[in-house]
Amino acid sequence: MFPNVDFCINPEAVCGSQYQHELIWMSGLFEWIDRIQSYNQGGFNYMEELHLFADLGMKDDGFIKKVMAIVESGCHEPPCESAGCLEFPCDGAYPVDENSIVTKAFQTFSQLRLWNDFPDTAGGSNAPSPAPSICEVNCTEIPTYKPTVETIKPTNRPVIAITRKPTPSPTRVVDVRLEYFENMSRYLNSRRYMIESTLFVSSVGSPSRLYTFDGLMNALRDLTTVGINDMVFNIGQDAGGSLEQGLVNIALFIAHAQTRGMFWDTCEGKEFLFWFLCSS
Repeated sequence: MFPNVDFCINPEAVCGSQYQHELIWMSGLFEWIDRIQSYNQGGFNYMEELHLFADLGMKDDGFIKKVMAIVESGCHEPPCESAGCLEFPCDGAYPVDENSIVTKAFQTFSQLRLWNDFPDTAGGSNAPSPAPSICEVNCTEIPTYKPTVETIKPTNRPVIAITRKPTPSPTRVVDVRLEYFENMSRYLNSRRYMIESTLFVSSVGSPSRLYTFDGLMNALRDLTTVGINDMVFNIGQDAGGSLEQGLVNIALFIAHAQTRGMFWDTCEGKEFLFWFLCSS
């Protein structure tokens, strides 16, 4: 994606190159793909829980708190012995109050107008069909076994219809993913002003210089269509996915980004992606 930048020799290029606005987002999005989307431990599968959370109206803050714990300490129910964390918050974990994470997450949902655009489904089963009426006049006691009109006899040979042109080839996976991205892009662009003025701001209230909307969309396009090693950021393009599930995934990512580098408007914690790329 960036053939003129050698990240193995100069990993600081993520913050200092001409592509910094895209690379800052891309490294964070990839870390989310690798650490959060793929999380499946102790009976907590992030993708399954994401679908459930979105489908039930995005009301259970317990899911958000568990995602926060995965981001900060490596497991959904700290302390996480397997991650070397015996107390919470762990050494090196970001000292952010969990209620602040929940507040920022729901603020992000509100600014994206997820509740307004995706109302809860009615749910429940349909009303039962009424009981069949009881015959009172000209009723037959025993049903007839044959139709009143004879059916036409089948032909001796099957009819074979030969197409003159071959059917078109199946749609490529990338094309399908691109369609999902374009739908997501239209949705987010319709809320661009609210996102930039409310979410993409630093601790002093000024617009972020590093974390730009265009940079996010450019990185999101690559990581939702092509991905890295076929790992993609989920915007609902998985089996059984939906636009609102993809938006929840984006909203949670942005909420956590607000508590990290975006809040201080700094390029922070971006070495993970390039460690992965250079070691593989």
